[in-house]
Amino acid sequence: MVSLTDWSQHADSLVRNYSGNAVYTTTFSVGELPRGRAYINLGKVMVMAKVKLNGVAVGSVWTAPYRTEVTAALKKGQNRLEVEVVNTG
Repeated sequence: MVSLTDWSQHADSLVRNYSGNAVYTTTFSVGELPRGRAYINLGKVMVMAKVKLNGVAVGSVWTAPYRTEVTAALKKGQNRLEVEVVNTG
């Protein structure tokens, strides 16, 4: 499993000194939809992230707990998550 890390701690100076945005995407499968609300927890975000699930904008996060509700966009089967992270230099 690949884990994302703080860009400012990266060994490559081009990454370490980068200021701007990057888009991360992944897919995941859901067997049964939850009965209540569903959330995506991003862990820790350095500055801000915009979140899309299956092409639907589901929220932006910039403070703890770095999570957003995805109930309306979540579907049974394959789901595509897109997280656009923005940092400052």
